[in-house]
Amino acid sequence: MTPLRRESVVQFMEKSGPRFVIVPTSLSTTLFAKHPEDWKMFSTRGFNIVKGKRVDLTLVLKPD
Repeated sequence: MTPLRRESVVQFMEKSGPRFVIVPTSLSTTLFAKHPEDWKMFSTRGFNIVKGKRVDLTLVLKPD
């Protein structure tokens, strides 16, 4: 598990091999608007107990 900055998420996903990132849904729609067709995206909503706020997250999966 590696924390990434917003600027380096796309570069990380473009590297060779299978990869995934979990990002806020609002960020995933801007960073990966034109993602390859074989990439999968899974979104969910929940509650961040630590911050006491709702959260929308998306997993972006790049297969082999």
